[in-house]
Amino acid sequence: MVVNKENDTYQSFQKNVRQILLKAGYAPDVHISSLTPVFLESRRNNPAVNFIIRLRKFIYSLDPLEASFFESEILEGGRHYPFLYINVLSDNESKKLKRELFYKAKEELKELA
Repeated sequence: MVVNKENDTYQSFQKNVRQILLKAGYAPDVHISSLTPVFLESRRNNPAVNFIIRLRKFIYSLDPLEASFFESEILEGGRHYPFLYINVLSDNESKKLKRELFYKAKEELKELA
């Protein structure tokens, strides 16, 4: 039961981020870490872009494994690139890291909480 609630929470977060990307004029599957900061800064008057800037800063505050994991598992729902960490994390470590990063992001980005 807890797993389903967590999955629903993750999916809701993913859906909100995808909607914000659309509002900012990006494809919903764009990799946030690959967005050009100069271009984002030039569009700061858009609230959706401001959120993306904050989310991008959050991603870059993580270590490289955490950042890849966050984008792949939390933002993309595991649809892309799980091979980046598949031999590094056990299933339990993966679940724990996902939970930790999600709640860390939730705290940083309160409007999606």
